[in-house]
Amino acid sequence: MIHDKYGVGRTLAITLSGNFALCPPASEDGDVVVVFPGVAMPWLLRRQEARKYWYLMIGPVYVHGFMDGEAIDRFVAGKYTLQEFIID
Repeated sequence: MIHDKYGVGRTLAITLSGNFALCPPASEDGDVVVVFPGVAMPWLLRRQEARKYWYLMIGPVYVHGFMDGEAIDRFVAGKYTLQEFIID
């Protein structure tokens, strides 16, 4: 875990696309980083096993390269798509 004024209690991780992330302590392998339109920070979601499109919100996550609109730029460039989530 990281222990400084910006990442107290956060876990350092690397996403499948190679980005460094500071995740909430409850994060687990397989959680999904999501950028919601109009929300300042990406969020970590966990798929609910019993329901196909249902996700549990784990918490906000810092992802290097996603914090200053880069995710939106990648979406506009066609590298990402919109997906509908049902949050539990």
